[in-house]
Amino acid sequence: MPKLKFDGGKRMFSFVGNTDPRQNVAAILLAFEKLWDDGVDAPLTILGANGDQAPVEASIVERLRGREPFNQMDKATDGFVRHILNESRATISVGSAEGFGIAAYESLHAGVPVIALKGIPSLDLISPGGRLTIDAATPDLIANAVRKLLDDRIAEGLWNDAAGLQIPTWKGFVKQLAKWLQGEIGTMKPGEHDGK
Repeated sequence: MPKLKFDGGKRMFSFVGNTDPRQNVAAILLAFEKLWDDGVDAPLTILGANGDQAPVEASIVERLRGREPFNQMDKATDGFVRHILNESRATISVGSAEGFGIAAYESLHAGVPVIALKGIPSLDLISPGGRLTIDAATPDLIANAVRKLLDDRIAEGLWNDAAGLQIPTWKGFVKQLAKWLQGEIGTMKPGEHDGK
């Protein structure tokens, strides 16, 4: 699959995943609400449902629903996800319990830069580039990252970096995931891995 290309006319940012609190979607939503209140042209699309365990996120989504730069879709086909990536300036992956970090990995595989939380395992397994990393998932840090990526020069540089990344094949990905899982299991205390 060919990498997507930078287009300065693309202003949308996207998040793929449900609104589970561990994904820090509330911080993403509040960051964009602040940007919109400041008159910043940066649409946001969320591809994922509101989880039952995400009442705060659901209330923010409800408040923002109907605002033109915001769109949320509960379900999407693989083809539609690809379409959204093609329309995005960057994706956002700032979950504090992200696990391996599949969404960030897939974004970079498509050649789309990502705003990422520092320490996402999938990103630590590939060469640097194609991402703007933040230290914490706060609305201010996310908003600052979005503002930076709205600069065409910065965004195009990250797109070029993402295009040059060597993302492993599915087989290579599985090997890296297995290596990461072995490391995670190795750091567990006795009894943690068997559900005790």
